[in-house]
Amino acid sequence: MSPETVRIRVTSTVRDEFSSRTKEIIARRTGYLCAICHCATTGPAQNPLQAKSIGVAAHITAAAPGGPRYDATLTSAERKSPENGIWSCQNCGKEIDSDVGRFTVESLREYRLRAETAAGERFAIRNRHGPELAQAERTARSAATTVVRQWKSVYRYGEQRLVQLNLRNRAMVADAETLPHMDTGTSDRGLRNANACRERQVH
Repeated sequence: MSPETVRIRVTSTVRDEFSSRTKEIIARRTGYLCAICHCATTGPAQNPLQAKSIGVAAHITAAAPGGPRYDATLTSAERKSPENGIWSCQNCGKEIDSDVGRFTVESLREYRLRAETAAGERFAIRNRHGPELAQAERTARSAATTVVRQWKSVYRYGEQRLVQLNLRNRAMVADAETLPHMDTGTSDRGLRNANACRERQVH
């Protein structure tokens, strides 16, 4: 029997995977939020020295032939580029590769654009509105300080008593038992003011 020649076709498939640096760039461009469902993909582990992650850098066009949305016209460098990636949670990452009818190249790029735009707006809010926010904080603190000073002056309340006082659910009426440190004139004036406030609320 003559020996048979057996030809074996060996196919070597090299996947154009993202580097660790590229994955980090893709994740940071969305603030580590899933670009599809917007959930947080990082958080604290039970061990206070560790963190956990459910985030993945998914390929928009597949890393190898036969994969979802594979584009043969791209070079290896283009497939491994951050521009070909989208950050997602593990659930959405699985769905991206399973439902190619819904998650087309165009739709994934749109998801990524919206997620990165939102991340940019969150990142820049303090820079763009910093002076206004700082002024609002100063105004609020100043107003609160003025109110506390007036109450301490009129009713002679200490800081602790002001904290305990519930102005929303209790009528602003003070009697001799709740205001032991008032003199008669101050007590009468406080009662008149409180009664007037209560009458205005009724009407």
